[in-house]
Amino acid sequence: MQGSLPGLIFLPAATLGGIPHEAFQGGMSTRMARVLDEALPNTASRQWWGGLVMPASFHETWLVRGLADFSAALYNEAVGDAASVRQHWSDSQFALMKQDFYGLKIREAPPVWFGLMTDIHSTFQGSYYNFVSNNLLARKGGFIIHMLRELMRDPETGDRDFIATMHDFTATYASRSASTEDFRATVEKHMKPAMIMDSSGKMQWFFDEWVYGTDIPSYNLDYTLTPGDGGKVKLSGVLTQSGVSDTFRMRVRVYARMAKRTLPAVFVALAGNHSAKFEVTLSEEPKEVLLNADNDVLAVHQEVHRVKDLPQ
Repeated sequence: MQGSLPGLIFLPAATLGGIPHEAFQGGMSTRMARVLDEALPNTASRQWWGGLVMPASFHETWLVRGLADFSAALYNEAVGDAASVRQHWSDSQFALMKQDFYGLKIREAPPVWFGLMTDIHSTFQGSYYNFVSNNLLARKGGFIIHMLRELMRDPETGDRDFIATMHDFTATYASRSASTEDFRATVEKHMKPAMIMDSSGKMQWFFDEWVYGTDIPSYNLDYTLTPGDGGKVKLSGVLTQSGVSDTFRMRVRVYARMAKRTLPAVFVALAGNHSAKFEVTLSEEPKEVLLNADNDVLAVHQEVHRVKDLPQ
């Protein structure tokens, strides 16, 4: 939680106007402008989450900062700025994949569950303190919440289950301390059957990978399009997951960009460094086939290729 009185938010002067974004020169100008634009909702959210729902220990720093980061993106969505929402998650992915002045890569840092203990690296690595705190805990934490939302999203009910989860969490733990396991238990009360990835029927797999683990996958999609009756088209593909442990599981959404809108075509369940085949019939030929069109999954790298024949 930010240290201030209720209703009082400390913000950089640049966020209050008077300093044009053009003042920031070079490659950092656009990204800095977005940081300043999100400073108010992000800082307000860090106070709100840290005050309404308090972290049970330093391990839950990722949850407070992650919810604040997610809330900043949600603010952009609420005001109808879809481009800024997409850019927010693209910037987060960029920040998590880059390396700092010392050659340290954020994806090689300890799990987010280590909380402020990740900053032990700052003892000998100088700027690593801010590198971990601002990127690992906030940005990866925000991505974890975002990925849960994407897993719960349904074409018919939209965000209903995710909204119910967050309402339940805040109502249950208002003015109380909550742990990572408390949050997981709340998610499990509202999880959809399609989110079951092992025999336990729980969400432990997701938290093991993203909160308690450090694996970040890469994806490759090869696909074909075959014309069918009535203008319909069969989309067939092979999606490959790599760069993770054998126990790593994830559901990845494949999208089809049609003439008027982009649609989620199919969810593909993957385990370890393996491939999965899929087929789905579309109402028309897509302009483009996409992975992670809504930044559904944090990934190191992803490629999509239309091929003549799928690998066997």
